[in-house]
Amino acid sequence: MSQGGIQALAFGGPALIYPSPALLIYAFLIRLFANPLAAYFCLAFSICALAFVTCFRAMRRAPQVTLWGTAAAVLTLVCSYPLLFGLDRGNIEIVVFFFLLCGLIFFARRNYSAAAVIFALAGCFKPFPLLFFYLFLVKRR
Repeated sequence: MSQGGIQALAFGGPALIYPSPALLIYAFLIRLFANPLAAYFCLAFSICALAFVTCFRAMRRAPQVTLWGTAAAVLTLVCSYPLLFGLDRGNIEIVVFFFLLCGLIFFARRNYSAAAVIFALAGCFKPFPLLFFYLFLVKRR
């Protein structure tokens, strides 16, 4: 545990493990909905459905991929352990995944400005999405 986390626990405050902007998502869920857990699950399942449809459409366009191969890949994505772990713990990574998915869609469509802004938003919530800026270095955009 970090020194700040130990001090926060010593003074009775919660230890925050996310960057500060991540609290906006939790505040949004807690203040706007009577049942924030149900709202989180609706949000998470909506994000999963969007990922499912996006992956399915992208894989169906590839001529060498069969319908069964597409279904297997999408089910592997949706039933993966990291996704199920995030749902079980109520982690914010699912929202970060949504931003990354949107950023990758914009990047694939060559809308680099929108992709950069969305990757930056994802980086506000968790630091690991900032690795996606490497795509811009490779493309020199």
